[in-house]
Amino acid sequence: MILGFDAKTALNAYGIAGSHSAGLIEYTKTGGSVKRIHAGIPTQGGVRAALFAEAGIAGPPTILEGEKGFCKVFAGEYDLSRLTDGLGDRWHLLDNGIKPYSCCHLIHFAFDALDVLLDRRGFGPADLAEIVVSTNSEPILSHIGSIVEPGDILGAQFSLPFSVAMRLHHGGRRMEGGNGFWDYLDIDLKDPDLLATARKVRVEVTNDASRVATVDEGAGVAVRLTDGTVLDVDVPHSWGLPENPLSVAEVERKFYYLTDPVMLAGRPRRIVEAVADVTSLKSVRQLVDLLVVGGDRRAAAQ
Repeated sequence: MILGFDAKTALNAYGIAGSHSAGLIEYTKTGGSVKRIHAGIPTQGGVRAALFAEAGIAGPPTILEGEKGFCKVFAGEYDLSRLTDGLGDRWHLLDNGIKPYSCCHLIHFAFDALDVLLDRRGFGPADLAEIVVSTNSEPILSHIGSIVEPGDILGAQFSLPFSVAMRLHHGGRRMEGGNGFWDYLDIDLKDPDLLATARKVRVEVTNDASRVATVDEGAGVAVRLTDGTVLDVDVPHSWGLPENPLSVAEVERKFYYLTDPVMLAGRPRRIVEAVADVTSLKSVRQLVDLLVVGGDRRAAAQ
């Protein structure tokens, strides 16, 4: 749409982009920094496919539904009608969530639940006997419940037990609860107190039919204290999902939290103002220049 393609050229772009579709997530098991550029890989592939199509390269028109197409190869069981369900009426871009915390989104509901329980009754790591986090998915258990003692920052960001321990020891709430980007950079992965708390956090798969609909959106958390008290709560949709969204002010707060320590004073504010008024920009370059080192001079000249 941005390049003004007709249907045939757009179809070629899809066909080319389909050749790039993959993505292994072994980093959730053994770490590594490649996760940082995973979003960039398909984005680059999509732009490259569009430019190839513009140059006249043809892609297979049945890249999605064909005998050796995306659905057949990657999905196993699939319903082709979903490819066009709501076409022109439902916009999946609006289904995206924005993460308030700097870790795997499958962990977020546990933070929200912990905040609720901490507000209900104050307790700290010393009061904790056990935390049981319930999910209805074995893959989710494997994804965020298999690492208890992470070996690097990325491992911590994919460890529900360790991330929950960070939150408990921090003692804060919501976005300022101890699971932000800078928190993970500063944390001591070998801290014996943190690790002792992490070992008290258990993730289990439940057969509770009421949680079938939550899958990766939320689940239940039960806290058992050393005095025998049990506190529990269900979170159907973690904070940041479309059903429980961040406000514009909260998104801006996270942006400033991430950028103020590393950008020139005033630059983050200028970026926010440019995004808020993006339709009036003469060129997207005015925004892009604000996002790169040394871009101030170029942006000021336009």
